Amino acid sequence: MNDLNRRVFLLSPVAAGSALLLGADAARAQVVMVSEKDATAAALGYTTDSARVNPKRFPNHSSAQKCGNCELYAGRPGDGTGECRIFTGKRVSAIGWCSAYVLKG
Repeated sequence: MNDLNRRVFLLSPVAAGSALLLGADAARAQVVMVSEKDATAAALGYTTDSARVNPKRFPNHSSAQKCGNCELYAGRPGDGTGECRIFTGKRVSAIGWCSAYVLKG
């Protein structure tokens, strides 16, 4: 085996591993937000802004209830969006709300 072929052979796994890592970062960067029109979101009254909740439909809602302080919210404090355990694989607005809200304890 000549030196060039040996280098290519030895560096191929490194290049493949780097490509996989870059691909994983790109997939993580793609943010899929929950739509208010999503069937589950609509059934739960999800809104991207807690201030827009219909008080007639959800009389127990309070302005302090937001996805960002909900037990089901998996985002980091201070982030504008985060994953929700109700909407697997999708993100919700930290200032959003739905009727599945449970105060983080």
